[in-house]
Amino acid sequence: MNPQFRIIFSDKTVYEGNSLKGDWNHVPEKTIQSLRFSLDKFTLVLENYREYNHLIEKISIQGNTEKVSRILILGRKDNSSDMFEFNLRNGKILRYDVNKYAEFGNQIIMGWTPGIKEGSPKFKYE
Repeated sequence: MNPQFRIIFSDKTVYEGNSLKGDWNHVPEKTIQSLRFSLDKFTLVLENYREYNHLIEKISIQGNTEKVSRILILGRKDNSSDMFEFNLRNGKILRYDVNKYAEFGNQIIMGWTPGIKEGSPKFKYE
């Protein structure tokens, strides 16, 4: 498993990182035009969203060992968000349309990075 992402900002600069190394925490505070996320042979591309986020869910296993169970890629639209779940326990990739500010149940999610304010948000699988 080697989850990678590539961000293109509105000024056309690029930032690339590895999800498991915490690189999302170092994304520059600039406006994102598109986010490309790849996991093994699967690639998801988000474009023109108002905000972007990336979450990793870990579970504890016997002892103090942690294992990544899900990776969530989120794109906020005007009134809702597209949430893409990469479930590593069952190998499924799911998309949910969730209410804005309720993307992770009742928990407040930090780490949103601004996107562009115009254009139609869209996603595609490659």
